[in-house]
Amino acid sequence: MIGTVTQMPLFAGMDSRLIRTIAEASGRRIADANETIYWQGDEPDALYFVASGHVRLAIASPEGDEKVIDIVSAGRHFGLADLFGATHYASFAEAVAPTALIEIDKETLMVAAASDRELSLRFLRAMAEQYSAIERDMAAFHFESVTRRLLNYLLAQIGDGRPPAGEFELELAIGKRHIASRLGTTAESLSRAFRELTDIGLIRVRGRRVVFLDSPILTSGARAALANRAGRPGVTAALAGVDAEK
Repeated sequence: MIGTVTQMPLFAGMDSRLIRTIAEASGRRIADANETIYWQGDEPDALYFVASGHVRLAIASPEGDEKVIDIVSAGRHFGLADLFGATHYASFAEAVAPTALIEIDKETLMVAAASDRELSLRFLRAMAEQYSAIERDMAAFHFESVTRRLLNYLLAQIGDGRPPAGEFELELAIGKRHIASRLGTTAESLSRAFRELTDIGLIRVRGRRVVFLDSPILTSGARAALANRAGRPGVTAALAGVDAEK
């Protein structure tokens, strides 16, 4: 477990004694697809790292509606802010697919953070990044079209792995129903957004496989030019984020 903890970005490079303490308080858990990891309203008792698979974080309303906050994939953690700032989870966590998790005991982390300034600063930075991500999501929901939100989501899944030229294929890690919920839209609107990107000639969709047909135009500096290239007012408006549909 020590090797596993050392590879976690949150703890990488930390003092070996601290790593050993955290590793001793860690355990492995396998969650089946659709298995709840914790419920909304439960008392936080652990920090979770995703070793493999995917976890969706969502808020449920009393009427049974849900809003997906995030899809957490391998290499990322969740539940940190709840450990330090909440008496109960404000959301619930559910495995989207068979998922391997590392659970780290809350009390051990609290003691470690109190005794190690660098670790406490890392926790603060991680929570600040999470807060900034929520702000960006709120801004995107109010000011960007579904098509623009989808394009940005797909680009985020690629990260820095896109080639300098030629086609590039991305396999979606989660189903389109979960993507629609993550982007704050309906399945029908998401399908229209996929069609718009297809009509432009940017992508080709085969089930969960999305083929980007022109890698260079995926760079952030070229996205504004993409709307002009389309030459279609409706699509131009969608990519510019000025259409009314959310």
